[in-house]
Amino acid sequence: MRIDRTTLAIILAIVVAGGVLRLAAPHEFEFKADEARMVDLVRDARTTGDLPWLGMATSQGVRNPGMSVWPFVALSYVFGADAFGLTQSVRVLSVVALIAAAAFAWWRLRGDDQRIWLAGVLLAAVNPIEIVLLRKLWAQSILPIFALLMLWLWMDRKRSWRHAAGLGAAAAVIAQIHPSGMFVVAALLAGALWDRDRRQVRWAAAVLGFLALAWPLYFWVEHVIEMATGAAPGGALPMSPKTWLLNVVSFRYVHLLLSNVAGVAMRHSLGSHFAAFVAHPVVFVAHVALIVMTLFALGRWLLRRCPMPVNELKPLLVWGLLGTGILMTAAGVFVQRHYYLGLFPLPYVAFALVLRGGKSWMPVYVVAALQLVVSAAFLIFIHTNGGAPGAEFGPLPHF
Repeated sequence: MRIDRTTLAIILAIVVAGGVLRLAAPHEFEFKADEARMVDLVRDARTTGDLPWLGMATSQGVRNPGMSVWPFVALSYVFGADAFGLTQSVRVLSVVALIAAAAFAWWRLRGDDQRIWLAGVLLAAVNPIEIVLLRKLWAQSILPIFALLMLWLWMDRKRSWRHAAGLGAAAAVIAQIHPSGMFVVAALLAGALWDRDRRQVRWAAAVLGFLALAWPLYFWVEHVIEMATGAAPGGALPMSPKTWLLNVVSFRYVHLLLSNVAGVAMRHSLGSHFAAFVAHPVVFVAHVALIVMTLFALGRWLLRRCPMPVNELKPLLVWGLLGTGILMTAAGVFVQRHYYLGLFPLPYVAFALVLRGGKSWMPVYVVAALQLVVSAAFLIFIHTNGGAPGAEFGPLPHF
């Protein structure tokens, strides 16, 4: 198979830039209450020999499914059951996800689909918020590799019963690693059912694949019911009608998505330290340029009636990225920045499509270069600043 030099150069940039940013400065990572709780859950599982049916609690008080812990138990036998080793496992898996995303383009996609996908993965490789989230010992931080597998199988769901069964199994895993994955699964299921060729899918195989790995959800559903009815401590309805309405009309899914992919969301991690971060002229100019280029590209794309010059990727973008947003917004979910990890790398593929506009790839390369500067500056900043004490990132751990 022929592949041009530009494509090879982009793949190389993805692997090198993404790998360096994720693996550099191994001691610069977040470690607060949630991360400590994950370490405790992993150690308890190894001590007792029993996998937990429930993970740690969310901000709503509802605990995550048990499978949010299970991958870390397995990884602990390779990387160790301490905070440093488990955090390194997240970073290594994120590099594997980048390589797998590039491989997906190489073997599965052709033409404009391949070029747009690779441009999106390049943006994901250097994006600052990705560098932040993939230094967290969170269940959602390992979602990208599983999300990529599910998206791949969703595209090939009509090929054979093995693909359908694999898709069902992957969906079950995504749904149990983090609840945000349930919305992704629901959106892709809706897309598969809406497809006029839906009868070509081996639905029985898909259902069996899902059930084979989804049965532990029974314990999570039981827990959610107890929380909703007040039967469990801290129970009761987690959301009032007023809160639901505010979450719906705020359209958090859209504006968080835009700031994430644009690479200008570092205030989320740095808090009051953000002013010191952007005080550096290079970082300030990079932020201004990213905001201007993003708004210009988005405005141009909207004025041109949202063109999507892709073939096989179009259903993925519509049902995966847009469909998930519609479901989360309609449900009144208070969207968080890490919820997009279950869609990796679709947010960045969409951003690459918007940036490209006409025929030139230069805007994509310029934005990637600017985000590389911001990401590198962030790693330097938290190293010299000792993290971001009092902010979301917190102080650097000392082990």
